[in-house]
Amino acid sequence: MKLHSRELVSSHCRGTGVRSPGLGFTLIELLVVIAIIAILAALVLPALAQAKAKGQRIVCLNNLRQLTLAGLNYVHDQGTLIPYEASTAPPVGEAFPWMHTLLAYYGRSEAVRLCPVAATRTPPLPDPQAGTAAAAWVWAPLPIPVAIGDNTTNTGSFALNGWLYNMGRGAEPGQSLDPAKFFQKENAILQPALTPFFLDALWWELWPTKDELPPTDLYYGDKATGLGRCGLARHPLARNAKASPAQTLPSGIDMAYADGHADRLPLQRIKTVLWHKNYRPTSDPWNTMP
Repeated sequence: MKLHSRELVSSHCRGTGVRSPGLGFTLIELLVVIAIIAILAALVLPALAQAKAKGQRIVCLNNLRQLTLAGLNYVHDQGTLIPYEASTAPPVGEAFPWMHTLLAYYGRSEAVRLCPVAATRTPPLPDPQAGTAAAAWVWAPLPIPVAIGDNTTNTGSFALNGWLYNMGRGAEPGQSLDPAKFFQKENAILQPALTPFFLDALWWELWPTKDELPPTDLYYGDKATGLGRCGLARHPLARNAKASPAQTLPSGIDMAYADGHADRLPLQRIKTVLWHKNYRPTSDPWNTMP
């Protein structure tokens, strides 16, 4: 019986292991291609993740600069540090913090209050208002009355250094704070390049003091203390980060200062800045000595 030429080629190829022209890939060839794709993905994906994180940090720092510029413009226009704003709409006398006092100065944009790393609130969260390293805080469950001028959802990722509030015109209700630690006036900020203005946090304001310790959980933080509100492993984000006196604190936060510049501050250096008037910095975040 005669074999046609194509059958002869196919028969020859089967005998030699050589793929016949026009036929499909062999199993070995497919496995090689898949392995190459996997290797390329392993090389490219970390680079893409780093590029994404870098882009998020750029946005975060830019938003912090805008908020700080808004605060500085308010101080220069009004001749006073930032106060709480009293409501003229029901409930009359309700105190509204910085995000509404400064509203007109940051363009009535909710987005400027957000860091892309912590821009949303995805349930379940352990606290109805506090954020985390990866979640935004919410100031109130309902929008602020229109009479105040803001009908947004009142979320954010940043906090004001509460020691920059105008003590004479209000502070967070229920806080027992040392009046001597408030700057009170702009000319009392002797080193603006070292004085935090706005920063990453799980709450909208904070009053850090030297006797506080960093939170043990750097993902959820601790809303009960000033350092607990900003002690977050946000840049880079670390969901399982813990703190111990025997270890160097990981990660860091973004922070803008009273001179208008913004940069990343490693959590290990959280006490090296000038949080309040007469603050004595230290390189040890676990040092609680005055």
